[in-house]
Amino acid sequence: MDASAAPFGPDGKPDSGTVDLLANEEKTIDFLICRNNGARAKNQQAWVDFNGKIPEAVKSVSRHAQFLFIYATYVDADHAKYGMHPEWSKAQLTAALEGGLPYGNVTVENATEGLLEQNSTYVASLIENFLFLQHFQVEIV
Repeated sequence: MDASAAPFGPDGKPDSGTVDLLANEEKTIDFLICRNNGARAKNQQAWVDFNGKIPEAVKSVSRHAQFLFIYATYVDADHAKYGMHPEWSKAQLTAALEGGLPYGNVTVENATEGLLEQNSTYVASLIENFLFLQHFQVEIV
């Protein structure tokens, strides 16, 4: 596919939805603003410095709040492709959540980062189910 084509819709085909174009434009502008002023490198360094603290923070917060993680299979595949270890990360978070309030893990098959922007009704239904069912461990949809 042509990388300059329209954003992809839920069916994996180019879509002419203008809402996605606006979101992509905002992300591009943010990237360009950060690229030349050093903020991107500072943000990345802050993230790397905080990575080791995330499980302990999750453990502490999980005693008072519920967590819902929504994963996407294509995102996990991309992370693995670039040498990251999504299963290890998920295991760290799951271990940190043990003993806390109920939490949920949802993995959406054939989904990308656009899942949250392009399928807001679907994501809202996952959140609603989580809030009203109060607890589900792993669901693959």
